[in-house]
Amino acid sequence: MKQTILILLLLQALLGFSQGSKSDFSRENFNKDWKFNRFGPSQFEPGLYLDEPAGIELMGYNDSYWRKLDLPHDWGVEGPFRDDLENDTGLLPWKAIGWYRKHFMVPESDSDKLLFIDFDGAMANAEVWLNGQFVGEWPYGYTSFRFNITPYIHFGEENLIAVRLDTEKLDSRWYPGAGIYRNVWLTKTNTVQIEHW
Repeated sequence: MKQTILILLLLQALLGFSQGSKSDFSRENFNKDWKFNRFGPSQFEPGLYLDEPAGIELMGYNDSYWRKLDLPHDWGVEGPFRDDLENDTGLLPWKAIGWYRKHFMVPESDSDKLLFIDFDGAMANAEVWLNGQFVGEWPYGYTSFRFNITPYIHFGEENLIAVRLDTEKLDSRWYPGAGIYRNVWLTKTNTVQIEHW
């Protein structure tokens, strides 16, 4: 009898723990409502170079004329095919500097959580800012990466994430991709958590 009661109490404790921990974790798809612009070598005109303006990572930067899009996005495959570009990478204008910006809110009720931004893939040399503060960089375009954005979040207010990608110096024997070409996630966890990877 004592053994049965002990087993039931243990099961009750385990079930209670697992149910409580589910509410402390969420992973939200972050693909909607981005703005995009590209700089560097022109997509359409050989020899034309579009200068990258300063301050793109700042909240006050005017992105009203930027293109609106949802991720995943690859600016290189948008073409056009050009005979002056490398044949082994598909004659596509993928070498450029691309910027992505997104305004979003995080409720005050999440201020007791850790927040992470997870990129499943971004080509290449990613630099990430949140509310004008540099968060981190990731040079590899084919691997996923994560940054803790908790220290930079303004809970209950508008936030801005800005991502700079640079494919200008890449060299490839095949088309490598260009842009945030996989999903992005906003992950919220309890402050006590198992480290990612």
